[in-house]
Amino acid sequence: MKFFKNYGPFLILIILITISLFLNLGFFDKNIFFRIRIPETITAIVVGFALGFAGAISQILFKNPLSDPYILGISSGSSLGIAVAFLTGIYYLFGQYSIFIFSLAFGLISIFLIFGIYRAVGRKNTVTLLLIGIVYGLMTSSLTSIILTNITREKIHSIIEWLYGTTEFYDIKILILFIIILLLVLLWTEKKVLILDQMNFSDKKARSLGVDIDKYRVIFFVIIALLVSFTVSISGIIGFLGLMSPHIARNIYGSRSKYLIFYSGIYGSNLLLISHIVSKNINAFYLPVGMILSIVGGIYFLILLKGKNDLKF
Repeated sequence: MKFFKNYGPFLILIILITISLFLNLGFFDKNIFFRIRIPETITAIVVGFALGFAGAISQILFKNPLSDPYILGISSGSSLGIAVAFLTGIYYLFGQYSIFIFSLAFGLISIFLIFGIYRAVGRKNTVTLLLIGIVYGLMTSSLTSIILTNITREKIHSIIEWLYGTTEFYDIKILILFIIILLLVLLWTEKKVLILDQMNFSDKKARSLGVDIDKYRVIFFVIIALLVSFTVSISGIIGFLGLMSPHIARNIYGSRSKYLIFYSGIYGSNLLLISHIVSKNINAFYLPVGMILSIVGGIYFLILLKGKNDLKF
């Protein structure tokens, strides 16, 4: 039992990778395998891990197992960048590179704006940051909607296809860059797991334990924002993944950050790979991975709300 608890997620991951790479491949086509199957599979693994990892940190910082890494509004800012790339026609000149650059740039700008307002307000607590993020997300979502209502039908289709979540990203160089950044963030965070555990307590108790709560809160929120900006620039909006995977990991491995953040990432990879496999093998109609996870995640969220008194945290 202990073996499956510790290594089960990795075995599942290996099985899902194999299915993703070889299911319905038929006659081996080198171009399809190396230029489509491998990049899409890597995208699902990396983006899923990043969102699960960011979701675990988000739930610790907000002290709420129903929190999500998109809650700060960074994803809405990145989505606005995607819409601007299509509106200006830059996407049609430079392709996926423009999506990546605009989404990442607008996400990073969103970080500075949100934290600039946060510092200007002066009330340095998670509730204030949460409210600022919600308001910012609503404003940028409205701007995105304005753009959608003022462009051609062909461009709307392209934007919606991206914003609904996708694993169709084929630039290996950008994926390698993201993997390096993700590994560096993971290694640094693993060294700070004791601080994350202490941040589970009230701010007053954490300060009494010697934690510079304001400093590390900002650092971890910047990490969340950076990961969200990268994931949106690569895969668009994939909701609920950052909520489900940490909750699954918490129920199996407990609330210790040492295990929670890592296994949340692994379960995130598994969930996104499952959605990717389902999306690619439904022939009757197009079903984006983001929509699959939104449907499943919405049901999962309602189940959590119904049994919220039994949530482990």
